[in-house]
Amino acid sequence: MTNMIVTIAEVVGTIGFLVALAFSVSNYRKTKEASTLWFFISFAMLLHAIICITNVLEWSGIAPIFDPLGDSLLVGTATLWICAAYVFSREILKPV
Repeated sequence: MTNMIVTIAEVVGTIGFLVALAFSVSNYRKTKEASTLWFFISFAMLLHAIICITNVLEWSGIAPIFDPLGDSLLVGTATLWICAAYVFSREILKPV
């Protein structure tokens, strides 16, 4: 029963990340691909959605082999967030 609740929460999380991906891609296109910040955020949202999908498949018992893949994707997502933070600091804190 507990796995079912966690799996449903992961499905809801996946939907949330896909909605965030749609908004971030929309913002990236509105800036006419000039902002690399939205590129990094979009890619991070995509990786988060993939992580949630692999968690759903793993915890529901469909494909338990996805555990190492999810861990690797989490490292890649953390790296993207670091890149986004660096780009954000460079775009906002421009020298005068």
